[in-house]
Amino acid sequence: MTIDWLLLRAPSRHLVVLRGIYVDRLINASQWAGFINNLKDEWNSFSVYSTVMIAVDISFLAVPNGITKPVSTAIYVSTMSALGALAASVFLLGRIRGLQFDSVEAGVCMSCGIFTNSIFRIEPLAIMLSLPYAFLLWG
Repeated sequence: MTIDWLLLRAPSRHLVVLRGIYVDRLINASQWAGFINNLKDEWNSFSVYSTVMIAVDISFLAVPNGITKPVSTAIYVSTMSALGALAASVFLLGRIRGLQFDSVEAGVCMSCGIFTNSIFRIEPLAIMLSLPYAFLLWG
């Protein structure tokens, strides 16, 4: 899966965990709660790292004449990736906190209702959950 390699194999790791939680069309409540709590902690730290990376990138761009065109292009790409990581982690944290996504009922609704009706099942969920990590590493 090409997108898996572009996202630095992060969806594969989430997919393994999701398949362990979602067995026989049932969601294990304790595993789901632990998985969501780990995601919250991970995304909170990604928000901090992204903010620091953005500040460092912008400070590099403030250097008057010491940066060549390829270096400034790399810094802009790093800034955009860090902004993507920050936006994705804040958005996903807002979705989890705002919709009580950490409850098993919401997990059932999200996993069974949306993704089992698609061709790919839970793969889109794994991709979505891995975006902050991938953006941060590309930054």
